[in-house]
Amino acid sequence: IYVVLLGPVGFPVMTALYLYLQFIVLTPVDHKVRHLPYAAIAVVTSAVIYLLFREAFDLLLPAGLLNF
Repeated sequence: IYVVLLGPVGFPVMTALYLYLQFIVLTPVDHKVRHLPYAAIAVVTSAVIYLLFREAFDLLLPAGLLNF
């Protein structure tokens, strides 16, 4: 699903969503799922990776919905 939607939706949105869901899946059963920190970390990480590839490596990742 991630790869199929990567082009139309874009790298930043899909990566943030993917990371958020992975954080939930990887949280041990005996621990409480902390939605707000997980979402914040996912969004910041996705933005940093996108900007790093765009500015430092001069490689364009699919922007999708954020292409304005």
